[in-house]
Amino acid sequence: MNKGIRNTVASLAVIVVGIFALQFWLYSRDQVLNDDQLKSMNAVMFASPRNIQPFQLQDQDGQTFVANDFRGHWSIINFGYTNCPDICPTNMMLLGQVARQLEEQQKPMPQVYMVTVDPARDTPELLKGYVSYFNPEFKALSGDESVIASLARQLNNLFSRAPGGDDDVYFVDHSDNMAILNPEGQFVGIFRPPHKLSDLTTVLADLMAR
Repeated sequence: MNKGIRNTVASLAVIVVGIFALQFWLYSRDQVLNDDQLKSMNAVMFASPRNIQPFQLQDQDGQTFVANDFRGHWSIINFGYTNCPDICPTNMMLLGQVARQLEEQQKPMPQVYMVTVDPARDTPELLKGYVSYFNPEFKALSGDESVIASLARQLNNLFSRAPGGDDDVYFVDHSDNMAILNPEGQFVGIFRPPHKLSDLTTVLADLMAR
């Protein structure tokens, strides 16, 4: 085989290897979900990120937590309270299952925050025990009710104390939207109810791969 033929064969071999490598990458990489796919899984991503106004709350360890603390990682914000009889524990259990599934798939999980809508009863100590039951990595936020209400409105959530009850025994009506924050600490989308394990896992895996 002369030198020209050898060079041609070598070049063809490089091209073939490159084609196979590209096909493997296209096949194996996580596909980015489009808007219609996201909506079918009750996820809505905004056209433009929305900044969160400055605030100050407390985390489950009693430490000051401000808006900038959302930076550096993807976040899921779930509003609820420890005395909630149904929606809140269901959502937290679901997010715990999502975390386990993503861990099994060797994929990262966003930081989960439960923001209480009942700060009068939900102390940092109580919240710490509550969220850690579902996953030791989950965090909780509490503080002044007016500050929480402002943050909730910014993240497409509302809450109010239900009629009836007394100072110690009462319920809180609240939205069931889970807010999605990007690593810049910006509000970029929501999960709308009903929340499903497969949908949450698929969408979060997609977002974390972007």
